[in-house]
Amino acid sequence: MNLIVLAEFVNTEEKREKLHEIGCDYYQGYLYSPAVFLDENNKSDTQQ
Repeated sequence: MNLIVLAEFVNTEEKREKLHEIGCDYYQGYLYSPAVFLDENNKSDTQQ
């Protein structure tokens, strides 16, 4: 099986290291960025 694995809720370096050791390909979570609400992502430069 040629699978790509993504882990969510990675909030510590210890968790990221363990996931890396067991073959996880990608990570997301508070370790990389706090939660961003959809409204903030969709604001254009012209909106105040």
